[in-house]
Amino acid sequence: MAHFASKYKLDNLILFVDDNKVQLTDSLAKIMPVNIKAFFEAVNWKVLEIDGHNYQEIWKALQEANSSNDGRPVVILGNTIMGKGVDFMEKDGLEFKSTWHGSAPKVEQANEVLPSLTLSESENITLQNWLKENVKLHPEKPFFPESLSKNNLNIGVPRLYTLETLTDCRTAYGMALLDLADLNQNIIGLTADLRGSVMTKFLAEKYPERHLECGIAEQNMVSLAGGFSLSGFIPFTSTFGAFMTSRAKDQARVNDINHTNVKMVATHCGLSVGEDGPTHQSIDDVGSVLGFLNTMPIEPVDPNHTDRIIRYIASHFGNLYVRMGRHKFPIVTKEDGTPFYGVDY
Repeated sequence: MAHFASKYKLDNLILFVDDNKVQLTDSLAKIMPVNIKAFFEAVNWKVLEIDGHNYQEIWKALQEANSSNDGRPVVILGNTIMGKGVDFMEKDGLEFKSTWHGSAPKVEQANEVLPSLTLSESENITLQNWLKENVKLHPEKPFFPESLSKNNLNIGVPRLYTLETLTDCRTAYGMALLDLADLNQNIIGLTADLRGSVMTKFLAEKYPERHLECGIAEQNMVSLAGGFSLSGFIPFTSTFGAFMTSRAKDQARVNDINHTNVKMVATHCGLSVGEDGPTHQSIDDVGSVLGFLNTMPIEPVDPNHTDRIIRYIASHFGNLYVRMGRHKFPIVTKEDGTPFYGVDY
């Protein structure tokens, strides 16, 4: 995420880090030390370091971050103490203990502290009046479209691969994706440094502004696709099956929970990439997806079938996982010798 935001100069992105230096079982220093400031500076983010308990510093940092337009994302690094302001909690926070991370105080402890944290009646009235006057945000309730409901999309004219054609499903995928992009501005592609292998290269060559190169960061790629899909885009995200369903399974699962509209198209599935060894042979990828509630797995059998599937999934709202091999094989035919998956399939 940090590298991607820097590469694409997302200076409208503001990240707040609550740096209380506490991990679940001990201090950050003992569990896994990390220099947060140095990391973000190394990937060309603007770092604003503040006292995370000082409201004036927070407002000033937010104002500076919000007005930043130098092409760098901004991270506000707030140095904090866990439990600040509550004596018995702050004591543990100063000792880098996460005592109150998952535990609530006892009633007598709460009753002892709450009076000192409660606004007076006049203060409360002043605050309520200020909120009514200044806070106009009224978020709408979450809306989840029905899974696999139809998108308003022009799927174009299907391609017909004849019996004389010997090609692979991944090339048919790339050509169908290009056809869809020709007809629909909201079609985008995301890849993990594999455009030539997963065949999104056709989209990248003709519409580079709609082809996002995420680098070898499949987890970020799948999360990005989820966000794009809830912002009106139809993202096709592609890598090898072994990486899509293992490295990025956590992110695909979150997309599934959030009812996103991500088209995960994985190539090099099964044993068709034998020469690359067992790390690249995805025979367990279907099992990874079958447990999802809002994601449909689907597998084409030849280039014509691939073309129809890609157009179908683009035109229907919902998460889909399309898996295909790497190799080329003949067109599947009917008994009369014509393509089984014709243009009307």
